[in-house]
Amino acid sequence: MVLGRLKDKVERIGRRILERGLVRVMPRNPNALTISSLIMALPTPYLMWLHHTGPTY
Repeated sequence: MVLGRLKDKVERIGRRILERGLVRVMPRNPNALTISSLIMALPTPYLMWLHHTGPTY
């Protein structure tokens, strides 16, 4: 349930970025692109761990 909401939020943000164009959203600094991709990738191990362990009712 939480992952579904997170997925919806990420999809909405991704669509908004693609609609506006990545160039307009991101500064022309290559370091900003690298840092933003790192920030987006940081929650991946935690989300994978949550998916792997499953709900504990």
